[in-house]
Amino acid sequence: MSTPYDNCFDHITDPVQRNSVRQQWLQMLDGGLSVADVRMLLDKYPDFQFAISRWIPCQPASLGFSYDTMDRLKEFLATLPEFKYVFDKYVSNLVSEPGKQPEYEKESKLNKLATIFPEFKQVAEKYIEASLKYHKEQREAAERERLERERRESPEERRERERKEYEYLYPDSDWYSEHRTRYL
Repeated sequence: MSTPYDNCFDHITDPVQRNSVRQQWLQMLDGGLSVADVRMLLDKYPDFQFAISRWIPCQPASLGFSYDTMDRLKEFLATLPEFKYVFDKYVSNLVSEPGKQPEYEKESKLNKLATIFPEFKQVAEKYIEASLKYHKEQREAAERERLERERRESPEERRERERKEYEYLYPDSDWYSEHRTRYL
């Protein structure tokens, strides 16, 4: 079975050793190796840097880049400092403009990140503040739009809209048919 990273093994001349390293690599691709194993592979085979730099962003959860495994990020940064840019990219994606991901996920990840790395406490607080401001602005804009729409519509249009909303929300209800004279 070949992988796009097979050229990383070309410098190993011993076929047994090459096969062993290839097996370790395939195991790592499945997320079976720890950060310490990645460090060992890099120390033993520096040419893996290219392959690993391509693999880490594809398998972020296996090295700690998810909510459940975030406590491993300290180990990741201490053991693999040359891949700090992956961590920086992860954090910058988390704090990118509000509204891109579900907010509860981003806020919980940032809060957890702030407990692991105290230097991110300000970043988390700024993001949460910006997120709250963004959502407040969205709610206010929607409310203004609703009030403007209601101001423009005639009483007949309002009754028709309310009737359609009720029929949509309660399609099996006979209430409307029993009380339709109210709307006529």
